[in-house]
Amino acid sequence: MDSIITFIILLALGYLLKIIGFLSQADADTLRKFVFNVCLPCMAFQAMYNSTFNSSFFLIAALVGLLHVVGNVTFRLSKKSLKEVVFAGWAGNTAFMGYPVVEELLGAEGLSRAVVFDQSNTLMIILLWLQKGLKSVFSPPLVGAMVGLLLKFVKIPMPFMEVISMLAKTTSPLAMIYTGCILTLEWDYRVVPALVVKFFILPALAWGLSSLMGLPLIDQGVVILQSSMPTMVVSTIYGEQMGLDTRFISKAVVLSTVLYPLSFVLWTGLI
Repeated sequence: MDSIITFIILLALGYLLKIIGFLSQADADTLRKFVFNVCLPCMAFQAMYNSTFNSSFFLIAALVGLLHVVGNVTFRLSKKSLKEVVFAGWAGNTAFMGYPVVEELLGAEGLSRAVVFDQSNTLMIILLWLQKGLKSVFSPPLVGAMVGLLLKFVKIPMPFMEVISMLAKTTSPLAMIYTGCILTLEWDYRVVPALVVKFFILPALAWGLSSLMGLPLIDQGVVILQSSMPTMVVSTIYGEQMGLDTRFISKAVVLSTVLYPLSFVLWTGLI
């Protein structure tokens, strides 16, 4: 419970810095670029470099793929008014919020699995939902994770590892402050179905599949936590490319982020 209170305080700080004019939209964009292009890659690199490589990584990736196949089929069979609900429910913020939350709860081993989940999640959204080519897949966090695996058995000089570690540690506070900075509090009852999918249906499905696949408890915990993350911020951009109602999706992003502590308490209590 202490960890989610810490994250709420950081979110509130970001929101406060915005409303008092200390951080502008341009500042938030710069912060996002720094976190996405520098901090998250360092965090992903460190997680994979220090991880104990486990065959369950492949099972996590396969489970993510299966979840997205189910989601995408549901999306394509849904009537137009429900497509935004399905997409907003399936597209989770598994990097900006997922990495810090999982690391806080499940430590370094949990973080390495969270990276596998997140990169598999991004891969499926780009290839399956957006139907883009492989060139669009390579993001800074993915490159960081891949380099971490490739250099796993290479002795990297301590000063370089210290720099990577210091930058990785800034991910959690900066990501939460950025998320708070972009929040616009506006309730819309139409978003409730998307919240039900995001906070209940998808995590429950992930829990059931991970149990059927016989994943270890730590892997199940990561899969459930990552599946219950709020709607990803860039889903509005993806939604626009898919011809969806971006205003609806942006509200889903905000409300799912604000209400995420309720989901956190529920699922951490169950796992």
